[in-house]
Amino acid sequence: MNARALAALLLAAALAGCVGKTPPPPVAPPAPPPLCKASEAAAVAFKDVQPALAGKCVKTRGLAMRSLLYENGEAYARRQRAPMLALLWQTQEPAALKTHPQFVEVTGRLFSCMTEKSRRCAMGASLGIEVADVKIIPTAMD
Repeated sequence: MNARALAALLLAAALAGCVGKTPPPPVAPPAPPPLCKASEAAAVAFKDVQPALAGKCVKTRGLAMRSLLYENGEAYARRQRAPMLALLWQTQEPAALKTHPQFVEVTGRLFSCMTEKSRRCAMGASLGIEVADVKIIPTAMD
């Protein structure tokens, strides 16, 4: 048997092995965890938010501006050196946060910005919250 005949025979055998076989179905990505509910959220002081809580449903207060949450007005004033949380909005961001800082209570699932959501984290935040609910806290200036 010459080389050409052998190659044709091997090709035919390989193709015959593929006939009738269907490729395995694609693997679906894991379902995202459900959004947090205020009733299941653990109240955590801003200063106590830490990477060990990633994946947990938390409720915390702070000063929010657009997609960042700071502990208080002093931290907001020194933005570049202050700890902050990225806010990942699951719904429409409140219009008031687009124009000026607001004191808020945020409920959501905490995540590390070192994960796949990191490209959605803002300006060097190490942790973020997938916001399920936000309440603007009225102040004397409102």
